[in-house]
This record gives sequence, structure tokens and C-alpha cells, in this order.
Amino acid sequence: MRYAWHSPHDQRWTGFLAALIVVLSSAPLCAQEADETPMLAPSRSLYASLGIGFINIDERGPGVRAPLGFVAALNKQRLIARATLLDLSFLEGDNRDDRYARSFSAYAPSNCYDTRTGYYVSNYRCSGGTDLLGSASAELNYVVLRGVWLSGHQGQVFAGAGWRWKSPQSAYGSIGFFFERPYRSSGGVQLVIGQGFVGFGLLWGYDLRRLF
Repeated sequence: MRYAWHSPHDQRWTGFLAALIVVLSSAPLCAQEADETPMLAPSRSLYASLGIGFINIDERGPGVRAPLGFVAALNKQRLIARATLLDLSFLEGDNRDDRYARSFSAYAPSNCYDTRTGYYVSNYRCSGGTDLLGSASAELNYVVLRGVWLSGHQGQVFAGAGWRWKSPQSAYGSIGFFFERPYRSSGGVQLVIGQGFVGFGLLWGYDLRRLF
């Protein structure tokens, strides 16, 4: 599916979100100290999952990604399964008006101007709008390291593989960090790399056992 609208902040928000994600995930990893109390994770759990991050698709450029779905954590088996039912990607579109163009100079930043009047106008006039791409994916990850701390949260490092159904369709590799707070929430960060795309973002999950 594909939608387009104009916004003067499309590219600014994309850059801001990417920078925010990098800052939040840049805290150093450190091994769990001997006197720390181990995290009491349930043997199995199911979460409704939401994510926010960035994605870069070949021939389309960078954009914002928001995956929605479910995560199942099987701690005894050291497995984390994720089903993304709605994988949304917001990318810059190509719905440009030929009336408006950008001026380029080695001494000044790029500006948008009206080719009919010669006057400078708002930058959104030169924007191609925003395209919304929809997809879905499924993946299975194995917990390779437990008892790791990241940004004040104790959790697990995982790695695995998955399949993305469209936009683009591709198998992909996955690596990231996952933590649980029993009967409250889960969260973490994840990097996915497939043929024609790469994505990185923050993840949150709501423990569905709280509803029963």
C-alpha cells in the first residue's frame, strides 16, 4: 500500500529518531556482578509488541519503521519468537511538483525556490511527500548470552533469522538485546539485516498475562 502527504519535517524527524535510537542504545554492556540477584524471568510469556526505529531500503533511502505484532519468550529453551503482523515503513516519496526546485551552492545550504517566480519558498514544497509501505515478518531467535546489563536493564543477547514478506521480500538476520519484567513489560533493541534493507530500533512489549 502507498500513501503520500507533504510535511516540512519528514527528513528532520527521520534524522532525529535515528539519532535518538543511537544515543539510547550506546550505553556500554557489562557483565553481571557476582552479588547481583538474578532476574526472575517466567518460563514462558507472550507480549503484544510495538517498535520504533529506522530502516534503509535499497533504491528508496532511509525512513522510519514501526513494527507491530507479538513476541513469545521461551526461557527454558532459550528461544524468542517474533511475529510482526503489521510492519510499517515511512519513506520519502517521489510525488514532487516540477514547479519547485532546489538551489545548490558551495557557500550556502540547499534552498527550495519557485521556478516561476524565482522566490524562495518553504522546503516542504520540494519534498516528495511520504510513502507508507506495509509488510509482515516472522523470526526465531536463540539467546546466546544471559545476565547482561544495558542502559540499567538486565537482559539477554539474542541472535536469529527471519523472513520479511514484502517491500522488500527477503530472509534476514537478527541480533539484539531483550529484557523482561514479569507481568509488566518487555523491551530491548534489535538490528535486522536482509537483502535490500537494514533496520535498527527500540522494542516494547505488554505482557498479555495481565489480561487474564
